[in-house]
Amino acid sequence: FFFCSVCMGTTGSVQTKRGQIPDLSRRELARFVKATRFNEREVRWLYQHFHTISNSIEADGLIDAEEFKLALGIKNEELARRIFAVFDENGDGMITFTEFLKGMAFLAPGANIDDKLYFSFRMFDLDNDGTIDKDELYQMLQASLFDNPQIHLSEEDMRAVVDSTFNEVDANGDGRISYDEYCGMVKERPSFVDYLTVHIIPDAEENDLIQILSTSPP
Repeated sequence: FFFCSVCMGTTGSVQTKRGQIPDLSRRELARFVKATRFNEREVRWLYQHFHTISNSIEADGLIDAEEFKLALGIKNEELARRIFAVFDENGDGMITFTEFLKGMAFLAPGANIDDKLYFSFRMFDLDNDGTIDKDELYQMLQASLFDNPQIHLSEEDMRAVVDSTFNEVDANGDGRISYDEYCGMVKERPSFVDYLTVHIIPDAEENDLIQILSTSPP
């Protein structure tokens, strides 16, 4: 099911402009730990990698859309924009560390399935009206395949995938996939949750940024 392909992510690289990373005070650390499911070690690790991204173009302590796209290694503007929008909670065009931490909390192993579903649903709901229509689904399918050279589908094939998806998921036939319908579909496919779960600190202290922002299927 192609929903997974959007959430899998891809590989990319970040060239960091070395800027001084501000110290994370004990009070701030305690506040972030209390507000999330992360322990102190995970918060510190995410803090370092947040600044790796935010320093990649301009060392301003904020992640803009271009820095985020660079970190993910995604060429397609629409796909990068949607993932960025999910992290950019207040919609001001910048991701703060607090927003970054909240976004990563949705993907952490300790996050419950409802949080993960809410996070992923927002990626497909392009106009933020609480539903997914066929055009939104087509746009996201097209965007996800743009960065996946191993899969080649014609426009006709993609439209057929969208129609098939709606026939399966749109239970009330209103031409839109509601959040409840989306959740019902995903919960019937438990393996989907694997694509929405990332280990915050990879094995052997791997410092590849993509390991925390994307996952790949086996």
